Amino acid sequence: MLRLSVKLIFCLIFIQTTIAQEVHFSAIRQIPYFFNPAYTGFIEGDVRAGLIYRNQSPTYTKAFNTLGYGVDFSLLKQRTENSSIIGVGINGYYDRAGSLNYTDNTINADFSYIQALDRKKKYYLSFGIQAGYSLRRVDLSKATFEDGFNGDDGFNPGLGDVGFNQFARNRHVNIAAGLIAFFKINDKINFHVGASGYDLAAQNISFLNENTIKQKPRIIANFGLEAKIKQVSILPYFLTQMKLPETEYLFGTMIKYSSDRNQFNFEENNYSIGGGVGYRVLDALILSLQANYKNFTVNMSYDVNISKWTKATKSVGAIEVSLVYQNSFLSAKKKVKRLDCPKMSF
Repeated sequence: MLRLSVKLIFCLIFIQTTIAQEVHFSAIRQIPYFFNPAYTGFIEGDVRAGLIYRNQSPTYTKAFNTLGYGVDFSLLKQRTENSSIIGVGINGYYDRAGSLNYTDNTINADFSYIQALDRKKKYYLSFGIQAGYSLRRVDLSKATFEDGFNGDDGFNPGLGDVGFNQFARNRHVNIAAGLIAFFKINDKINFHVGASGYDLAAQNISFLNENTIKQKPRIIANFGLEAKIKQVSILPYFLTQMKLPETEYLFGTMIKYSSDRNQFNFEENNYSIGGGVGYRVLDALILSLQANYKNFTVNMSYDVNISKWTKATKSVGAIEVSLVYQNSFLSAKKKVKRLDCPKMSF
């Protein structure tokens, strides 16, 4: 029994170190709370809602499949004429992978305070916090052990069976905080820089009660710029994540074409189309396409795998699709001036 207990410990440690990775998206600003809660409510309208789905690698057996969601509201702008804004929202995701049916259900609540730093409202500072709850589990009834292998008969699932018929669970809270500084140089150029920290509660993420594996904080920094040339917008971006010793660097740009009203003889025509290329260092080349019509934005991206996993995934990378809805209700009625805000890089 001791031998089997030792095997179980090693099995669960392996699960935690190889499967329990951070939720990963390439379209980093479609639902931006996943890397900085200060984006909450920092939008042109009053409400933003979105869904995003990612299949980590369709050809790899039981790779990560992730569904993310979020909705946030921008409040007070109709009263303060965009000088002070409160952002509130919720977001979360469902993540699943592996032969043991590892799952991660997470839900978060977001709050932000956005303040104009000058009378002309060209410069803003946003501070955001996030608090949430995660439930992770694995199905131990599907686990196999060394004793199940017989030299004469191959594998016998009846051998090495330690009688597991339930899930191993881990529950923990999530705490995050972030800042964004936004600068409008003129009507054609604006940029923003941000920094945030996640997993600040340093919770125990072990599946074993007698074992302790503390969360490491995840530190993120990002930069985005928008430059307009008539109906064309150029949006370069950079993001880095650090959860030492692991690091990630992502950069690229998108080019977007926006319509004028009365184009194609439609009086209220309002659309944009765009595409972009990004690079996640030593991991993937990211190709993306985006289309926007009125209040809806659809984004599709594909990761061209260039990492060491190329053979295992048969060179097929991740597929990602997202849908975002934005609208103005209160501010439209009172004709509040449009809020200049950080734009999507994807």
